[in-house]
Amino acid sequence: MAFVVMVTYFKKIADLLFCRVMLLFLVFTLLLTVLIKHDTLKVKALNYFIPSETDLRDFVFHPELMSTERIKDVLVYYDAGCQFLSRDPEVPAPCGTAAYAYYYLGKKEKAVNYYLNAIKRCPGFFWFYFNLGVIYYNDEQYKKAMDYFALALSVSQEQSLRFLLVTKTYRDLSKMLGLFPQDFGHGLEEGLEHAKKLYLISRLLAENKDFRAQVERKKINLRIF
Repeated sequence: MAFVVMVTYFKKIADLLFCRVMLLFLVFTLLLTVLIKHDTLKVKALNYFIPSETDLRDFVFHPELMSTERIKDVLVYYDAGCQFLSRDPEVPAPCGTAAYAYYYLGKKEKAVNYYLNAIKRCPGFFWFYFNLGVIYYNDEQYKKAMDYFALALSVSQEQSLRFLLVTKTYRDLSKMLGLFPQDFGHGLEEGLEHAKKLYLISRLLAENKDFRAQVERKKINLRIF
């Protein structure tokens, strides 16, 4: 009799534990489904903010000629992508593009923070370092500029090119602007040559006061890419 009671008792406990495990599994599955659908909804929502082809073309090639409002219209899309798609492996691209927009809106500190955020997520992309070098160069912080140009030169060109070719943000941009894979390669080669020269100039400016005094009389601001 005691044995039967004990077996019945343990069976009830096992059934109770099974029910709790199943409940936890169902809750976990439901949360996972909600999160996946939430990210899908975010992507769909972002599609409503895709900039026009004209705005994107001017944004890439002539941002200094665009009005503040037009740059802000483009920024909405890329900033939202940077903020909302935090778990997406491609998020460095919209973060970097948002940084580019903030720079041409005159918000240098915010641009720097967005580039640093992009670098944390993708430390092997040439243009993030190059653009930080240019920002510090234009701001006459030549030691920092020199350091970032050196980092840009240390990055693998193949890795940077691969990031440009496989990342959705840049693929979409290239399609809209009529760019080809070889255009990205040529752009990187030119960027590397610029980085070499700017590294040497920044080093001279940081270390030689006489050279710095002569150059700063004729200095013009560089643009980021």
